[in-house]
Amino acid sequence: MMILPFYLLFAMVFIFPFFVLVPASVGLNKKGNLGEGFRLATSQWNNTFVVFLVLGICTFFFAQPLGFVLSYHEMNGMPFMSDLLDWFTQFLHPIFAEYTNYSAVLINIIRQLVYVFFFVLLLPLFFIAFGLIFYSGREKESAVGLYTSLKQFGKRSRTQETKADFNE
Repeated sequence: MMILPFYLLFAMVFIFPFFVLVPASVGLNKKGNLGEGFRLATSQWNNTFVVFLVLGICTFFFAQPLGFVLSYHEMNGMPFMSDLLDWFTQFLHPIFAEYTNYSAVLINIIRQLVYVFFFVLLLPLFFIAFGLIFYSGREKESAVGLYTSLKQFGKRSRTQETKADFNE
């Protein structure tokens, strides 16, 4: 069952970069206003879109050994083409069938735990990437790092390290 038609999902890929930097703006900014998030999202749309596509494609290829695209189960209960997770669960099925009456439930629990573990490991990559895009866009817009470096201008020595070199 499809929740949304594919053409709406396809449009969401292009709309998503406008909203992804808003949580980063609220969470990483001292002020935490939504306006700066939308402003940065519109100016950094191309970077966000490319990073989202690259991370999505990498996720697709890293997920293939676990959940292959052609690994859907047909009417006989066997997959059209098995992946590593199918092989692992096919190995565990006779063991669970020997000791329990609900081996299919345990196999499905193991399968879902592997998917959740994969998702939990991969989700921080998206947050880190979008956080870096937020900082990059904010630096381009308001030059925060330049203003902090300007405070130390004239206080540094070229020949000797001082505390001013490390207090940034």
